[in-house]
Amino acid sequence: MSFINLFPTLDLFVIFLFVVFVLLHLIFVKKSKLLINFISIYTSFALVIILPLFVPQVAAWLATYYWVRAAAFVGVYVLLGFILHFSNVLEFSGKVSPTEFITSLVYRIGIIGLLFTTILYFLPAGFKVQFGVAVQTLFVNFIALVIWFFVPIFFAFAFKFKTRRGWLE
Repeated sequence: MSFINLFPTLDLFVIFLFVVFVLLHLIFVKKSKLLINFISIYTSFALVIILPLFVPQVAAWLATYYWVRAAAFVGVYVLLGFILHFSNVLEFSGKVSPTEFITSLVYRIGIIGLLFTTILYFLPAGFKVQFGVAVQTLFVNFIALVIWFFVPIFFAFAFKFKTRRGWLE
């Protein structure tokens, strides 16, 4: 028996995974590392979207192998998070950590939402058709990708993702 079969629809499984990832992010990623996650996700998004625009061989290869783009996005995100963890950004990231639980939760929902949307958006069209209305609306379409792209940035400004002395010291 497959774990996915425990859910009545594929949509409920994806939403369950989203909630689990947000909870895991709350448990395992310290508040002081949210800026590193923020930088990692946007940099990996930019690399996976922009690199194929300028290198035709990469664009042709990604068009042939659909799953590679989603895997490359996750790989670059994890790699950048690991590299930035040992950089000077960690010191600055510790200064901008949100102090309230709700603020931290909102940042994490935005980061994981962008992560899920990007991965699901890069999947082949034949696979995306299997999702229902809920996942199509929340994660799979281009409008959802644009909204989830701007949600973490909006939260960063709305909930004052800054240090005590201002945006930069």
